[in-house]
Amino acid sequence: MALTPELPAVARGVGLDLDEAPDFASETPLEPGHVFVLAPAVRGEKGLVGTADLAVVTEDGAELVGSVPTSLSP
Repeated sequence: MALTPELPAVARGVGLDLDEAPDFASETPLEPGHVFVLAPAVRGEKGLVGTADLAVVTEDGAELVGSVPTSLSP
C-alpha cells in the first residue's frame, strides 16, 4: 500500500475560516501570538488519515496547546 503525504495543509492559521494565514506556504512571518494548527496527513488506498495539534507562537518559539498523546498501534 502506497502512502502519499498531504503537504499543502501541514500547517495553517486558526481563525473564523477553515484555512487562514499564516500558512507555511506563504511569506508571512510568524510572530508571537499567532495560533496555528499542525496537521500532517497521509493518503492511502482507502482514504486520508491525519492528526492535528494546536500551537501558539511565543517569544521563545512555539508551544503546543492541549495536545493529546497519539501513537500508531494495530
